[in-house]
Amino acid sequence: MEKLMSVFTDYIHKISQLPQLWREDQTSFFLITGSLLIVVLLLVLLLVLAARKSRNTKRKHREEVSRTVFIPVESSDVDLDAMFLPLSERIAACDSTLSDEVVSRIRKHSPASLADIVAAYDRCSPAVRQELAALVRSQKMMEAYSRKLIDEKFPQGVLIDAWRYFPDKDVLRSFVQLLASRDERMQMVAVRLLSSLRDPKCLSLLVLALVQPEKYLPARVAEVFLSMPQQSAELLAYMLPEIDDRNKEAALEIIAQAGVSYTPDNVIACMKHKNYHIRTAAALALGAGHIEEALPDLILAAGDKRWQVRAAAAKALGMLGDTRAISILEGLRHDKEGWVANNAEEALAFFHSL
Repeated sequence: MEKLMSVFTDYIHKISQLPQLWREDQTSFFLITGSLLIVVLLLVLLLVLAARKSRNTKRKHREEVSRTVFIPVESSDVDLDAMFLPLSERIAACDSTLSDEVVSRIRKHSPASLADIVAAYDRCSPAVRQELAALVRSQKMMEAYSRKLIDEKFPQGVLIDAWRYFPDKDVLRSFVQLLASRDERMQMVAVRLLSSLRDPKCLSLLVLALVQPEKYLPARVAEVFLSMPQQSAELLAYMLPEIDDRNKEAALEIIAQAGVSYTPDNVIACMKHKNYHIRTAAALALGAGHIEEALPDLILAAGDKRWQVRAAAAKALGMLGDTRAISILEGLRHDKEGWVANNAEEALAFFHSL
């Protein structure tokens, strides 16, 4: 051992003398340098082998831990059904009443369980359907589901199908209230939902929303109205006397955008309103609805002191297409206001194309 230590000490001493050996004995310098490189390579090799062995040991340990051990158990077909049967199938399998286990699962997974109820509903007995309807109502599933529509996991089609099975005025009111959300995405969700439902029962609720512009964005409300143009135009035209002046213009604009015929008496009455914005909107609504009996009132509006009303009257007369308006339009084409003259020119171009 002492001899080995002596050799090692001598070797270390020679390494420390390498600069001197380079000058005095280059052969010894190269021998010692070569041996030193071999020692370093051997040490590196030993470290690599040790690291590889450690990785292999850890991998084998992980494989042993993660290895699935199957333990055979005795189970009946009924047990397997209870474990793997989807909720929709469990609902459909209930004969005369919903089992406690199914009711518990529906409540636990609400409102996502609404999709399972919809999928199973047509296959259920009348008694089970009544129970499902009561459960959907008591758990407020449709209201909760509607607030999840931003999430892709909650498709709108499920809610539309559910509405077909479980229509409810209070639920419809909650859908309309989504239009007042501060989240613009939720507002758009509400527009798409209500526009897809196209339920006339929501129109009266939309009228109430229209007269609350501080809460509901009129543009969003208008989009839903226009998904049911005929019913909306008729209702808004009928409700005009009850709508305050601040919101009459918005109602008239929706009627104009609907572009359908309607009972025009209340709209024609607006042609005499003191507010020229309302007179302007009324003229456009009469033209867009092709209300022929409004021709005398539109001819009178062509002489209104406000150029906005005259411009709207010129456009509306062109929409009506009544040749009795040509002489009036000929006069308007020389109006000092450009919009009036331009609208009159476009209306006359239409007549000349006939």
